[in-house]
Amino acid sequence: MKALRRYLNSQRPSLFAFLSLVWVFLIGVIDYMTGVQISLSIFYLMPIAFAAWFVGKRVGVSIAIASVVAWLSCELLWNIPYSNPFIPYWNAAVRLSVFIIIVFLLSKIKTFNRNLEEKIQERTAALIAEVDERKLAGEKILSYQKDLQMLMQRLSLLEEQKRKEISEELHDNIGQTLALSKIKLTSLQQSTSCPDISSELKEIRELIEQSIQFTRSLSFELSSPILHKLGFIAAIKWLCEHFKEKYGITIEFTHDDIFRQLDADKNVLLFKTIQELLINIVKHANTHMARITMTSEGNNLRIEVKDEGVGLDTSNGDYNRKGSLGLFIIKERINYLGGTFEIASEPKCGTRCTIVVPYKREMV
Repeated sequence: MKALRRYLNSQRPSLFAFLSLVWVFLIGVIDYMTGVQISLSIFYLMPIAFAAWFVGKRVGVSIAIASVVAWLSCELLWNIPYSNPFIPYWNAAVRLSVFIIIVFLLSKIKTFNRNLEEKIQERTAALIAEVDERKLAGEKILSYQKDLQMLMQRLSLLEEQKRKEISEELHDNIGQTLALSKIKLTSLQQSTSCPDISSELKEIRELIEQSIQFTRSLSFELSSPILHKLGFIAAIKWLCEHFKEKYGITIEFTHDDIFRQLDADKNVLLFKTIQELLINIVKHANTHMARITMTSEGNNLRIEVKDEGVGLDTSNGDYNRKGSLGLFIIKERINYLGGTFEIASEPKCGTRCTIVVPYKREMV
């Protein structure tokens, strides 16, 4: 139907006017041949409507006049005995009036239909433009989000690099200087024979020993040298021991016998993630037990950090409690690594955080 309509709209108006006249002539001939007993009056509306719709109001009126002339000619040729000779002309005038009214109605309908189509086309074009604009805005937001993820992780890696540098400075310079000072004080203490001086030197040596321990602890907290020197698994083991010593929380750590190598940046980001999850457990879980499990699943590494603490409400997806910003940052970090981060928890039933990230097929 649409194809036929497009074909008709593509033709010249003069063709439709000619076809309408031919149509009227054929109906007039048939009307004359069938006689007065069979009325073909309604059939004259067909060429009139055809001309009015596809050509225009003026041509429609012209075809209406031609139809009335054909109709009147048939009546006059039939020699119908009317009581008044003006009756056929009166009937012709009434028919012409009806035809013209129909032509004007069709013209109004066509104008309304054309205006409606134009408004629909304008609205459709506006909607398409709006959809394209929103799509472009969505693509820009997605691009900005990816850029922000990348920037955040680069800043995180840069922070870790600076922490590593400061940690090495503390260990190599301050730590060694303090250790050398301790050795010299010990030697000096042993060489003096004055008890008072020896006692003072002992106190100073103990203070230096405390400074050495503090510097060593601070150095490890700033950046674990184990992660960079001994690898990811050794660093997680140290982290578990560190949390037990510092916070009194026992962390059970298990992993596959065969473990694949992660790149250095991924090691750092995953180590920071596990460290932040453990800090959340210390702050919010109200428990002294936790568990870290690492398993290989095809080309992915699966990490679970689980506690048996108070749990949290994850029904609204916003982790409505303290630490939610940290969890959001962790999620963005894992998305940057091409993985997934999920939390399963219920109040008073503990929390399980699951991380799945891809890694290389290289055996350690």
